[in-house]
Amino acid sequence: MPGKVVPGQGGLKAPVFSTPKWISESWAETPAVLDQARRAHDRAVDRASEAEAKSGRTLQLSLALLASAIGILGFQLTVIRSQGWPLAVYLLVLPTVTAALCLALAGAIAAEGDRPGLYYMPGPADAGSDSNPIRGMVLAEEHGRFLANWTSTKKLDDLLQARAWLTRGLLLLVIAATIAAAIQVSSTSFGSGQSIKQTAASSARR
Repeated sequence: MPGKVVPGQGGLKAPVFSTPKWISESWAETPAVLDQARRAHDRAVDRASEAEAKSGRTLQLSLALLASAIGILGFQLTVIRSQGWPLAVYLLVLPTVTAALCLALAGAIAAEGDRPGLYYMPGPADAGSDSNPIRGMVLAEEHGRFLANWTSTKKLDDLLQARAWLTRGLLLLVIAATIAAAIQVSSTSFGSGQSIKQTAASSARR
C-alpha cells in the first residue's frame, strides 16, 4: 500500500547504463585510466551536490518572497475593503496574486532539485566483476559517473526552471509593492479629504 501512494525512490527511475565499447581496450586496464575515471566520477558527484545546494537556497528565497507577497496581498485587500472602493479596484491585486503563484511554483520546482539524487558508489566487489580487477573498477567508476552526471543534469534543469519562475515572481512582486504604495497614498488622501469635508460640514452647522 505505501508503495502505491508514495513511489519508491521518490518516483525517480535510474537510466539504463550501457557498458561502453572502450572498456575492452587494453588501455582501460591501466592505473592511469582508473585514476582518471575516479576523478571524473568525483567531479560529477560534486556537480550534483552544487546543484542541490543552489536549489536549496533558491527554495528558501522563494519561500521568503512568497511570504512577502502574501503580506502585500493582505495589506492591499485590507485597505481596499476599509475604503469601500468599487469592485473594479480589486483588479489591482492581480499582480500580487500572480507573483505569489510564480514564487510558489519556483519553490516547488526548487524542492525537486533539492531532494537526494541517484548515485552508484563502487566497492571492492566491483574489482571481481571482470577478469582484470582494474578494468572492473574502471567500469564501476564509469557507472557511478554516468549516474551522477544524469542526476546533476536533472537537478540543474530543475534549478534553471525554478530561477526563471523566481525572476518572474520577483518582477511582479516589485510591481505589487509599487501598487501597494500607491493604494496607501490614495487611501490617505481619500481619508484626509473625508475629514476636511466632515469638518467643513460641522462648521457650517454651527
